[in-house]
Amino acid sequence: MNKTQKIFFENVRHERKRQNEKWGFPQHNSPSKWGSILAEETGELCKELNDYDNTGVYKENVYLEAIQVAAVACNIIEHIELMLKKYDADFDNMTLFITAPTIAEAEKAAHAREDHFTGKFIAVKEMQK
Repeated sequence: MNKTQKIFFENVRHERKRQNEKWGFPQHNSPSKWGSILAEETGELCKELNDYDNTGVYKENVYLEAIQVAAVACNIIEHIELMLKKYDADFDNMTLFITAPTIAEAEKAAHAREDHFTGKFIAVKEMQK
């Protein structure tokens, strides 16, 4: 990693800290909300790049907006990892309700699932209409 990259990533780390202080962690944004946040930050970076193209004058804002785009992308990844860890923990401890006449058939159906459920099984008989 060269000096420019080290400085940039250090600034991204500081921006992530600032974001956490401002918004808290974890945030409970939906994936589409994260996309909107990233798009808004990317739009601001594009505006600064267009200004540079039109004036030929480099502004510090290009660098600052690039840091914010990277920090939001990092924040998204942190939240995805947090969500996956929570999902895995919840998934391993949850009870799976399967419509089956016996526990043995419920276990067989659960083992056939692609997600390899490892929690408890409860067989639920289908209700007669």
